[in-house]
Amino acid sequence: MISKSSLEIFFKKILIIAEDNYDDFNSIDGQLGDGDLGITISRGLKEINENLTKFEDDLGKTFMICAQCFTKASSSSFGTLVAISFMTIAKETKGKKELNFNEVPDIINKVIEAVCARGKSKIGDKTFIDTLYEISNSISKSENNYGQNVHKATVDALNEFKGKECKIGRARMFAEKSKDLDDPGMFALHKLSSIFCLLYTSDAADE
Repeated sequence: MISKSSLEIFFKKILIIAEDNYDDFNSIDGQLGDGDLGITISRGLKEINENLTKFEDDLGKTFMICAQCFTKASSSSFGTLVAISFMTIAKETKGKKELNFNEVPDIINKVIEAVCARGKSKIGDKTFIDTLYEISNSISKSENNYGQNVHKATVDALNEFKGKECKIGRARMFAEKSKDLDDPGMFALHKLSSIFCLLYTSDAADE
């Protein structure tokens, strides 16, 4: 179950994971992009943590706060797409005080549509959208162990695109080189997904 209180814990803990991987995120992004992925993620999550007291029971309003935080903290392309993701989630959760895990796949699919429209990308371009697609499919097939299944989905996404070129964004300019590298956004989601193993074990998922 996802609620205001669980989101407060989520964002506190995911910031720790982001800061632990700060240098790695910048490093892998530097091979195919601007090298500022760690900066973008850390700044956005810090801004959210500074606004936790503004979170409301209405999940739509809370996710809109998250969107505004990323918009304020980062003007990078990835930061913009994260903000759009939160805005989409906010729209889909408006008026809800709780969210069951079986509702999550449809919301993720809405996020994929919104991000693809803004970024002019599609599933299969080797971006974090492909990871979200794997996560959506994984949750829709899960009855428990959501955290572990989400984390495994991020691994499956990385493995599926090994040896394939990045087809969108700055990374597409390094077509051959990108075959041997993970997409930075996909890599980041994989590392950050460890939060789901910590918070959403089988017992927690059934609550």
